Amino acid sequence: MERLRAGDVSARGAWFDAEVGRLQSLVFRLVGPRAEVADLVQDIFVQAFASVGDFEGDEQALGAWLTGVAVNVVRMHLKKLRVRRLMHFWGDVANEADALESPHVDPELRRAALRVWTVLDTFPTDERLVFALRYFNQLELGELAEVLNVSLSTAKRRLSAARARFLGVAQRDAVLAQWAARFGHDD
Repeated sequence: MERLRAGDVSARGAWFDAEVGRLQSLVFRLVGPRAEVADLVQDIFVQAFASVGDFEGDEQALGAWLTGVAVNVVRMHLKKLRVRRLMHFWGDVANEADALESPHVDPELRRAALRVWTVLDTFPTDERLVFALRYFNQLELGELAEVLNVSLSTAKRRLSAARARFLGVAQRDAVLAQWAARFGHDD
């Protein structure tokens, strides 16, 4: 245990070998048959290796602690997936204004993207910024707070207000209603 906390490479390797199968099964049961299971297990170990030095429990509690790390990594992954699905119609259009004029962009996608910008034009500036940073740039809440130079609770409040405002408009909008139905209500 002490060698693991101290960052000993062989101790980390042994821990990885002992736990990787259990974590693969756990992650598979949490996310289903997805290609990113192996990547998530890697992310779990990166997170665990980075913070095991701060773990204060004994060896018997280490498995439960690692499971908690795994659940948190998977939770963040699923949130990111939901965010991507939330604005999946946006695709690369958010990064390239010229792409809206491309003949390769689905006309329905073009209408929806242009309508999103029309809706965002009606938002208060703070809500527009937090919405775009979260859903188009996929910033995490902590990053939002830092970038906007506000507290985490203020960032959450602004995002909640912006999301509610957007969904309220989108659900009544002929172009955006089909997308709004897929958004869900939690973030």
